[in-house]
Amino acid sequence: MSTTVCLTKAARVTKRAEQILDGIGIMANPYLTTLTDGSMPLERFRASQEQFGFAVTYFARPMASLISRMDLPGQRLGILSNIVEEHGDFKPHFFHHATFRQFLASIGSDAERLDALAPAPPGGCLQ
Repeated sequence: MSTTVCLTKAARVTKRAEQILDGIGIMANPYLTTLTDGSMPLERFRASQEQFGFAVTYFARPMASLISRMDLPGQRLGILSNIVEEHGDFKPHFFHHATFRQFLASIGSDAERLDALAPAPPGGCLQ
């Protein structure tokens, strides 16, 4: 596939994604509006990010499951590369889990409290 064809398809995909996002009014979501206009209290932002941390930690697991179902090794490379990147290119202090925990500490999260934290019901922290 030529670069021109790829760019044309990318432009169409982007346009369609923008139409969908406009149609559902995502930018009017109270979480996003208060984040954008600066009115969200740090405590609320921190709580949302603490919950997002569960997704950060979990993210590589479905990808690992997916590549286990791919027959040909070459098909796995793109996703495998992402899994390795999620795991800090094999450097534990660069695991996304670790760097996100550093971010959480920078906004005032307590590591012991995070270790005891349970996931909130779906959607709860972003409403």
